[in-house]
Amino acid sequence: MLAVTQAAFTVKVFGLKRRPLSALASRDELTTWLTRVLFNTFIPGYSKLRPHNVRCPHNLAAFFGLLFYPHRVGYPAHWLSDFLTRVLSGSMVSDMAPYDDFWRMPVKERPRRVRTDPWLVDFEVMIAGAYHAVPFPLVGALPADFSREPGDIQVSPYDPRTQLLFYRASAATATKLIGDMGRIFEGKADPAPGTFFILTMQERVQYRERIRFKLSKKRVERMRKEDWYMVAYRPDTGQQATRPVPVARWKLISE
Repeated sequence: MLAVTQAAFTVKVFGLKRRPLSALASRDELTTWLTRVLFNTFIPGYSKLRPHNVRCPHNLAAFFGLLFYPHRVGYPAHWLSDFLTRVLSGSMVSDMAPYDDFWRMPVKERPRRVRTDPWLVDFEVMIAGAYHAVPFPLVGALPADFSREPGDIQVSPYDPRTQLLFYRASAATATKLIGDMGRIFEGKADPAPGTFFILTMQERVQYRERIRFKLSKKRVERMRKEDWYMVAYRPDTGQQATRPVPVARWKLISE
């Protein structure tokens, strides 16, 4: 813990030193590391009840921030752009496996194609807000319907492990989607891409009063026409935390 604190202090005060590419990990090693962090953010392991619970409060906002770091220390920008392009395509081929059991985590890996499409809208929110600050090219990586403007993103008991599930009423029930999330990641075709997605980051979560989040205005307008719902759930326990809320009850909040 002391080493981590010291490293953070050094970065803050003195900045990062760029290193020659020969002194850094290889492209394959970098990709492996980023993929492992990403997959275990998508599908976190389960936590036992107190006092043996383990909290892993990372979300895609933390991962997106992590993507800025390698370029600052010397990795080529196109390596990071190519990696994000694979993620935003909606699927990836990898032998990395998320840990889907109770912590601690053993290693078990096999090559296969996995789905990343349920998390793309979460990336859209972050990319729109940081589009002109991203230190690697994104033009060829973004899906056609992705927002690129910060102005298009609207805001609509606390717990660091809440995620939000959005889904069409005709696609599936919230209970089924939450229970199938691991199988969907591993390539289960049903429900189809575009009929549901997940937000790992929220502005505010109070189960009994209000849940506040950001989405593209254009996307919300499409969702109103397609009868979408939102529900909060705990990915570390697999428990649904709220009742489904139809899009007609969402309210736009002016910041």
